[in-house]
Amino acid sequence: MLAPWLAEILIITVRDLSTAPRRLPLPSELLSTFVVFGALSVIASNETARRPATAIAWGLVLATGIVTYAPPSEGGFGVDLLKPVGDFLAPAGLNQQAANILQNSTAPAPTVGTGKGDTGNITAGLRPA
Repeated sequence: MLAPWLAEILIITVRDLSTAPRRLPLPSELLSTFVVFGALSVIASNETARRPATAIAWGLVLATGIVTYAPPSEGGFGVDLLKPVGDFLAPAGLNQQAANILQNSTAPAPTVGTGKGDTGNITAGLRPA
């Protein structure tokens, strides 16, 4: 039961850090996961109830992930669960800086040839028939 509980906490944390207002999870959110997954772990201590309790736990994690990822038009939060990974690997400002550099570049556009006998222009040495 530890793995689904930690996955649930991770999804809740990503959701709360990604939506406005950005904040850490409320203590009540974490306490509710502790109570629910704690009860499921007590139920899972019985050998015959282990599989159903584990399935319910992972089902709750899946449901939280779907609601977190679903767009707001469908009643979700519209959070990209992999966005924190992308922000870690490439900070948000880095992409904007690269776009600004490309947009404000004063370098001349690349050309194929000048038409003065170079090999870039294939019609430079042809005579009219």
